[in-house]
Amino acid sequence: RIRIKQVVEIRNAERAFVHRSLYPFYYDQKYPLLEKLTSKLCNEVVYDYWDSVWVHHKELNGRIVQIADTISVANDFLHEHYSSLHSNVKYFNIGINLNHYLPKKDYDKKTNDFRLFYTGSPGNVKQMFREIGEYLIEFSILNPIKLILVSSEDQTYKNLNIENHRFDKNTFFKLLNTADVGLYALDDSIATRGKMAMKILDYAGTGLPILATKYGVSPHLDDKKNVLFCSSKDEWIINLRKLNNDVILRKKLGLNARKMVETFHSVNSSYQEFTSLFSKF
Repeated sequence: RIRIKQVVEIRNAERAFVHRSLYPFYYDQKYPLLEKLTSKLCNEVVYDYWDSVWVHHKELNGRIVQIADTISVANDFLHEHYSSLHSNVKYFNIGINLNHYLPKKDYDKKTNDFRLFYTGSPGNVKQMFREIGEYLIEFSILNPIKLILVSSEDQTYKNLNIENHRFDKNTFFKLLNTADVGLYALDDSIATRGKMAMKILDYAGTGLPILATKYGVSPHLDDKKNVLFCSSKDEWIINLRKLNNDVILRKKLGLNARKMVETFHSVNSSYQEFTSLFSKF
């Protein structure tokens, strides 16, 4: 009912920006009725994607793309996919409010533990453990670590030192600032390649050095410049060891990551891209 009301109100707008779709659960999963109505009521409609939504709604998503004036996407994988379906595909970088973040200034470790940070839903946490949990344990045998987890549920992993926190805007950014490294780990699949990891932007906004798999991340991450990408057990352990032992490397990666979000993912830069999605603004 809410979506129908919103579509009717679109007739008062010159342009519309839609994230993913107006309604993904049509009874036959084929005909995007509300999207078609939107195109009749509004002169210009942009559909924005920062997930591989076609994995679950392939035919419906394909029909939505056909009636869009413009498709905006968050990374190279999505750009390649939608460019095969539509002639007008543009990049749109997600913006974060950098005023919320406490930029890291001191990259020396404050405790004997190497403080690693991860934030995400319980499902994402479990996926991260499946990917690199055993690597973290192996590394921790000779190098004490503490994994700072921010999620909606407490998590445990055998033989891993975990400090659990709930998300609270009054503490989240302070916790980020106390960490030494931000972690991001996903398996390689169509679904993960289409993601745009907000946690990466959180780490970069704080100026944390980042260890990450290369799937579902900002297209502006550059290996060894503002991130260390890891694609195997050896790379995870080697890069953990490098960052644990090298304060100069931690500072270099962290400051470059902060510069990256200032340039490409700030609210101001994102807004400029947003206006360029439309033919006239």
